[in-house]
Amino acid sequence: MGRRRPLVTLLALATCAARPVPGPRGEEPFDPARARAEVGWLADPARTGRGVGTPGGEAASAWIADRFREAGLAPALEGGYLQRFEAPHRATLGERNRLAVGGVPAVLPGDWLPLGSSDDGVVEAEVVWAGHGITAPDLGYDDHAGLDVKGKVVLVAQDSPREAAPASAARRPGRRAPPRGGPPPRWRCRRRRGALADGDLDLYKMRLDGSGLVRLTSTPGYDGGAFFSADGKRIVFRASRPETEAELAEYRALLAQRLVRPRKLEIYTMNADGSDVRQVTRLGAASFAPFFHPDGRRIIFASNVGDPTGRNFDLYLVNDDGTGLERITTDETFDGFPMFSPDGKKLVFSSNRNGSRPHETNVFVSDWVE
Repeated sequence: MGRRRPLVTLLALATCAARPVPGPRGEEPFDPARARAEVGWLADPARTGRGVGTPGGEAASAWIADRFREAGLAPALEGGYLQRFEAPHRATLGERNRLAVGGVPAVLPGDWLPLGSSDDGVVEAEVVWAGHGITAPDLGYDDHAGLDVKGKVVLVAQDSPREAAPASAARRPGRRAPPRGGPPPRWRCRRRRGALADGDLDLYKMRLDGSGLVRLTSTPGYDGGAFFSADGKRIVFRASRPETEAELAEYRALLAQRLVRPRKLEIYTMNADGSDVRQVTRLGAASFAPFFHPDGRRIIFASNVGDPTGRNFDLYLVNDDGTGLERITTDETFDGFPMFSPDGKKLVFSSNRNGSRPHETNVFVSDWVE
């Protein structure tokens, strides 16, 4: 992979006390509509993620500098609000990037995307699951404890444990950030142990003891939210699958930054061994949290398909062949994460209804009457 040294744009610190600016505006009341419009402009796809050294990043930097100027803030630097410098940051793809799995060539960038730390070579090895791939002796936490990863491919969860969760081993009072954030330290940890590396957001299954790891999906896209049917023979899941070359390129570029931007999520089913993958819904909306009815022929899930603004989620039921879509809840607040009791007589789900404060989510149990 060839490397270049792009210009990096960084907003310099601004201070009102550095020197006076004629005619500063008085403090204005908070305007939600304006704030929404400003965040919308910065987050618009036209900014292309505001990456360092990209046109979108340059445009966002200039836009924020203009807002500073309008607010009457004096720049801390003589040259203005922006400071430019060079940094080795971005890698560009060369002509010799190749990857083959089981002798089958992978298409670049559709099937894979090498990162800046990728190695050259041929890999044929066992896959080992290592949780979040974090070793934190000061917290008494080690995902690599007891694992033999030498000469093997190590598969890990993309993110870090949720430190805000009370049961998380990464929890520290007063802190919300993961204790060992970012992939580079984790890669170095596994490389010290002799491990190899892996890629896309796919579904896997394994035994409770961590053995027998099997990859179930391999189509490029964001797969997740999987549940087995009551008889254990099938799996239902939600997925966001890029449909065009442009969408696929955007997905890969974001994935390289440990980010995803699923615009649409559809419901899929497959056999427990990963065969016979079938798309159930084609709603063009954000449909997620699917769960099989105990009869194995129907699926309940959450979706915003009924709200033109895409903000409200309700529960829907559909046959596993995609027919018979039925709306189950009609509340004006969020309903999601439904699950049936094993006998199919009860339905449990989460909802923002009846909350004591905004955005509070509670658990509800209802009778399921056919």
